Amino acid sequence: MSSITGLKGDPPPSRREKVKVHFKPGGIGLVAIGFLGAIATAVPINLAFDSQVPIEVGQLCGIPGNLWLRTLKACVIPLIMTSMILSMFKMRQEAGVGGKLGGYLIAYYLFTTVVAVFVGMTVAFIFFPALVVPIPEEAMEKLQKASSQDAAKAVPEVTVTQQVVGLAESFIPANVVGSMASDALLSCIVTGIAIGTLIPTSGFSIMMKFVLEIEAIVYKIITFIVMLTPIGVFSLLFSSLIVLDLGDILKLLVINISVQCFSTVIIAFVVYPLYYIMFTRKNPLRIFPYLGPPGLTALGSGSSAATLPVALESAKKMGIPDAIAKFALPLGATINMDGGAVYMPASVIWVASCQSQTLNFGQIANTAVLSTLGAMGISPIPNSAVAFMLLILDQIGVNASGFLPLLLASDIILDRVNTSLNEQADMWCVAIMTHLFRHEI
Repeated sequence: MSSITGLKGDPPPSRREKVKVHFKPGGIGLVAIGFLGAIATAVPINLAFDSQVPIEVGQLCGIPGNLWLRTLKACVIPLIMTSMILSMFKMRQEAGVGGKLGGYLIAYYLFTTVVAVFVGMTVAFIFFPALVVPIPEEAMEKLQKASSQDAAKAVPEVTVTQQVVGLAESFIPANVVGSMASDALLSCIVTGIAIGTLIPTSGFSIMMKFVLEIEAIVYKIITFIVMLTPIGVFSLLFSSLIVLDLGDILKLLVINISVQCFSTVIIAFVVYPLYYIMFTRKNPLRIFPYLGPPGLTALGSGSSAATLPVALESAKKMGIPDAIAKFALPLGATINMDGGAVYMPASVIWVASCQSQTLNFGQIANTAVLSTLGAMGISPIPNSAVAFMLLILDQIGVNASGFLPLLLASDIILDRVNTSLNEQADMWCVAIMTHLFRHEI
């Protein structure tokens, strides 16, 4: 079996190099500086004034963060459109190259994403209504006033029938440009899938050149956004911590993080082994020793791309053929986002629970569909799941005003946990595919 390039022969990275990785743009080190800096400066001020700092002070301090968020949200729709088009185009090309294996992988990843959304929503519906103490009306008003985001607008009441009808109509937009302008997520996702499915895979395509150039422009903007992430995180957290009751905030964050981590534990240690048993009829315990290196690397780096060499090495030790590992693991790092599929719907339910709001069937269905399709399209942007959730909340009629700093604070931990879950999902996948194609590869 051939060796994997870059894993042998190269000197191991020094301790200084390992530390420097976390302080590159988008790294956990810089985000942590913004996060801890906001706590270190806002908490003493809050305590000194006994939580009586004027709301106007928080609004002014939040201006840089809100501008950062608006830029991030502006990139979500263009990125989703280009990602869906390119993903569908790439899948069609790989289906031609990988044949049966490519088709199996795409079907498997879609199946696991749907199950992850179901588990995340089920656990959230069980625990959040029981554990979350709704924010008092006075505190909620203060939280909303402290936010100068677009989400601070009033959210109209939407009936179940309106939600179901709107969900169905979103699959066929009457005006594609209008859907993009109004942040109609599902319409944009469906349009991107349709375009990516219809573009010819052979010969030169002007449309593909156009999409690739748009993607390049979006990524240049994203690179700039990532550089400003510490400032944005600091500004948004500081503007809220300086005026709110710190005890209530801490309780809400602990509940959100704990419940979502519990969901990932269920998927990692119960659902994935069940997949393995179902497809291979073998003992899943033999796989667990190989999950540690990629899982822990992803937990520390928060990057699927950075974890890929470690995952390839673990797959090699597991006895996975190169033909499967080198095809499935890079594809999984792009489209297999079970962590995001758990995170987004659970966070939506948490925000609703904080406001004593019960989601109806239409809102639940809308959230499930958007989370399933969106989990793949938003993965390249740091904190993009948070921006995407704000759009989902607005789409289903749940007031998101003031919750962004709390979501960002949770995302510091949950983003790493979810990336680790994604890597474990990829490892289980290659083990299953090796069994299914044992007579062909």
